[in-house]
Amino acid sequence: MLHRSQPVFVLLALAAISCSFLPLGASATATPPYLGPTPPAIPTRPFLSPTPPLPEAPTATPTPIPGQVGAIAFGSVRDGKMGLYYLTADGTFLEQLAFANVPDQLAWPEVSPAGDRLVFVGVQGSSLLSIGLFVANSDGSDVVQITEGDGKEPAWSPDGSLIAYTCNGDSDICIIKPDGSGQTNLTLENPSSDSFPAWTPDGRIVFQSDRDLSTRGLFSELYIMDVGGTNVRRLTTDGTAYNVSPSVSPDGTRIVYESNLDTEGSSEIYVMDVDGSNRTRITIDDVWNQDPVWSPDGTVLLYSANDETGNLNLYQIGADGTNRLQLTKGLSEDGGVRLGQSWIQQPIILQSIALEFQPPVPTQAPRGSAPVTNAILFAANSFNCTECLETGVYSVSFDGSNLNRLSVDGLFPAWDHSFGRFAYIDSGDLYVANANGTQPTRITHAYMNLSAPQWNADDRTLAATCTPYGQFDVCLIDSETGAVRNITQEVLYGTGIPFPYWVSNDSLGLGETEIDLAGLITQTLPVSGRLSPNGNRLVTIENKQLVVMNPDGTDKLTLTTDSTTKGFPVWSPDGSLIIYTVAPGDGGLYLFAIRANGSSPGYSVVPRPIVVGPSTRPLSVDLYLGYSWAP
Repeated sequence: MLHRSQPVFVLLALAAISCSFLPLGASATATPPYLGPTPPAIPTRPFLSPTPPLPEAPTATPTPIPGQVGAIAFGSVRDGKMGLYYLTADGTFLEQLAFANVPDQLAWPEVSPAGDRLVFVGVQGSSLLSIGLFVANSDGSDVVQITEGDGKEPAWSPDGSLIAYTCNGDSDICIIKPDGSGQTNLTLENPSSDSFPAWTPDGRIVFQSDRDLSTRGLFSELYIMDVGGTNVRRLTTDGTAYNVSPSVSPDGTRIVYESNLDTEGSSEIYVMDVDGSNRTRITIDDVWNQDPVWSPDGTVLLYSANDETGNLNLYQIGADGTNRLQLTKGLSEDGGVRLGQSWIQQPIILQSIALEFQPPVPTQAPRGSAPVTNAILFAANSFNCTECLETGVYSVSFDGSNLNRLSVDGLFPAWDHSFGRFAYIDSGDLYVANANGTQPTRITHAYMNLSAPQWNADDRTLAATCTPYGQFDVCLIDSETGAVRNITQEVLYGTGIPFPYWVSNDSLGLGETEIDLAGLITQTLPVSGRLSPNGNRLVTIENKQLVVMNPDGTDKLTLTTDSTTKGFPVWSPDGSLIIYTVAPGDGGLYLFAIRANGSSPGYSVVPRPIVVGPSTRPLSVDLYLGYSWAP
């Protein structure tokens, strides 16, 4: 497992482990999904054993009938759009909410206690930066924006008169009235990061914060305060745990939350009394279980977690840890820390509904045109650089001849192994086009800010850098379905992963680490670099010079001797040449190539800069737009 205590290129990785478990000792009379406002008695909470296999997903009724009861609201990336949905409690039917004059990307829905209004967040694409909070009728009509450029994770007060939310750039807790008046920052005086408010029935607010913590990192404890921001009291005292996403039970006696306290490489769900005592672990399944929320009757917990495909789906589990059920099941991201989910206290009648799960329609990516030879693909960007090549994707021969701008715009072009098509990134999503740039086709709608894709030898799977949680992770992409699977999901603080490349069909190189497709470390290299196609040599940058060596660090050969800054070396398919970026200090970055045996000096492949660069000669090059060799 990747750990954040390791060097800069290593992350905590959550393996995409199967979630097919079924509760130990579960009886034939399982706790039913919450379907109405009458609360049954709250069960006792035994000590929990590891969670056994899940039951099969419920069989959907063939013909949806309007009038089904919506019990869950959630954000989702499906159907090519980040939007809001209502779901029946058994996961059978859903309805997408339609709005007028709102941003294209929406997240974090929560229906008011009376069931008549909805608060949600408008966000900016894959960055998920908040455009503001919006309030509407629960059917999506009469939308009003109540905050501008700020606000996440909204939560209605028990009487519906206030909305608490994360504010001030994700660093404070604010309250506001549903009409946008009375905005108050409750934690402004404290310099810590406070977020994710949850109300108690008596009007207090539970939240997560890094206040009182001396250890650097994304660690968090849970606190409770009065609605005026006074009488703050700490509930958890774990020091270096990730205690987040609190939700208070309807009777006000218990708090459910997410934590990695007893785990390594996962985040589990815990329940404790409202004073912080009597902690009980609910899930034991080694995946990232996110954002648990109490049902209105206090017997069931709703949360988001990874399924066996690596996609994020909604689940419910009894508050005693039994009878877990997968509610959504598709090639999408449902709820979780990015998009949010909540129970609806007064169930809503769905009007325009569909079956929750429809088999995905395979993406018709181009099959490829005639293969090319002697061609390097690269991207250029002329923003703030009058001397640079015009923005676009180019091909050029190894010797710098035959420079040709293709008819697509994007970054990080990468040949597949037939050299008859290539992948590239546009606005954070993956596209595939024929070798001549024709038939560009969007493959993903994942809003994960993808970059630097690399084809597996199967010419179907790609590895790419992704940033779904604000830092660099590695995702795998199925080019035929558009499914994106994060294999190094973040739960704790880390410094990021460099651009991945394939070492073999079943392993990826990440700087000085090699991982398998479950995110587990298989090898550590002596320096950060890239292995040659045959795995016999390693290329890296040392003291501004291009250096190749054996994978164990022996037999070093320094290929360059000049004083320019260099970065991002990439091998040719036969391992005889290396292409890299040079920053000479004139305000541009240039593409250079050199023979890997050091028999000749490096040379400029394209005379003009491909992107704006530093006007000095820094220690390293930080900007990479991607380049890829054809033989």
